[in-house]
Amino acid sequence: MEKTEADRKKTEACLRESEKKYRSLLETTSEGFWLINSDLKTVEVNQSLCEMLGYRQEEMIGKTPFDFVDDDNRKIFIEQTSKISDTTHRTYKITLKKKNGQNLHTIFNAITLRDESDKVKASFAFITNITHEVELEKQLLHARKMESIGTLAGGIAHEFNNILSIIIPNAELAIDNVPDRSLAKECLNEIRSASLRAMEVVQQILGFARRSIAKREPVRISPIIKDSLKLIRASISATISISQEISCEFDTVLADPTQISQVVMNLCSNAAHAMREHGGALKVTLKNIELEKQDAVSELEPGCYVALTVSDTGHGIPPEIIGRIFDPYFTAKELGEGTGMGLSLVHGIVKSCHGIITVNSEPEKGTVFEMLLPVIEGETEPKVEKPDISPTGTERILFVDDEPSLVKVARSILKRLGYEVETKINSVEALELFCSGPDRFDLVITDMNMPQMSGQRLVREILNIRPDMPIILCTGFSEKISEKNVEEFDIKAFVIKPFSTHNLARAVRKVLDKK
Repeated sequence: MEKTEADRKKTEACLRESEKKYRSLLETTSEGFWLINSDLKTVEVNQSLCEMLGYRQEEMIGKTPFDFVDDDNRKIFIEQTSKISDTTHRTYKITLKKKNGQNLHTIFNAITLRDESDKVKASFAFITNITHEVELEKQLLHARKMESIGTLAGGIAHEFNNILSIIIPNAELAIDNVPDRSLAKECLNEIRSASLRAMEVVQQILGFARRSIAKREPVRISPIIKDSLKLIRASISATISISQEISCEFDTVLADPTQISQVVMNLCSNAAHAMREHGGALKVTLKNIELEKQDAVSELEPGCYVALTVSDTGHGIPPEIIGRIFDPYFTAKELGEGTGMGLSLVHGIVKSCHGIITVNSEPEKGTVFEMLLPVIEGETEPKVEKPDISPTGTERILFVDDEPSLVKVARSILKRLGYEVETKINSVEALELFCSGPDRFDLVITDMNMPQMSGQRLVREILNIRPDMPIILCTGFSEKISEKNVEEFDIKAFVIKPFSTHNLARAVRKVLDKK
């Protein structure tokens, strides 16, 4: 009898020790633990799971796992749970809803416990938090999507610029050949103005693609913001108040002034749209902030930044779509009220200026957009307007482009300016012509993207024959070429399509005068 009692006490001690180890394991593991009975009621959870979901243990006991998912995931969860009843072990992904309403992306490793008659007694699961991995995957997919659309935008811009490069100079040539105050001249001026507006659309597409060909320069953004707010005031409801707080000491950034205005107008227009029914307050602030160390999230370098904030008291952005607002073509506006390109363009512009833009919003309370741009040293120089007189010359020029209509109008422009011009629509034939008399020409102007032989290769072949040959490269779009790396291409200058008569004339004269 004593031996039996001793065995019983020993067994109880072993059980207590085993339970102690079990409890220690559950409370020290970073994975969540969830035990439910045969009625799917929560029997036990560990502290890690409580911290993941934001609940206390007593708040979870007695509830079913389905109480911790939203309607979209409940059906999936029930389906996966029913499969668990038919198997011993199953691993699956499920998105839980935290107490604060945020999503918790998890992996469930669930195991079913059965009695001797194979009836389900209980189930338990170890839960791994994969929210960070899911967010990283979303960022990667977004980056790939933006890269793909950027490539598409580049192709569109190239074709569109070729078309505009034909329309604009032809319109300018025609304007010079019709009488003043005639209806034809008025119509041609309208065509030219519309084409120049189309050029701005191309700039927006390229800005959205983060491959803007806009010329960035040191610019003070305080005056731009003030001017933009004047335009906004005239275009929105009087029930919306506008206030500004511009208190930064340093506001010079490297940017395109037109694009900065576009950012302000876009953010303010969206804010006004959110308050159009009930009115509200639109506030724009500009101040300096100093980053003392590199920001791990945004990868911004330490230094001085200008912070532009646009806030409103509108209806806010729903949590389920706030992560998509910078996606191209995504819009929460009614049909016909938005294209979904506005915030995508803003995002692209800010990124091209080496800055970041963030958003915080609460439904029915309002939205705050904040943009950070690095401040640069030095003062901006006032621009001096020069008379729009196209310089002329008498030198010999070889013009190469695979678009016949563009070649035709370029020949007309250059001849009108006094130059002797030969043209080719085939880069191989152009090289053969040049080889037949390398000293015949004083300047070569060539397109960048051409079949058979690219403009870059044509440049190399020409310079192999005549290293001192001045060359201008024309391009509608190229992520490879900019004012900073002109020397790498061994060219004297490049001209962005579509070009006007005056721009082409100035570029030609500038290069020839340096010869």
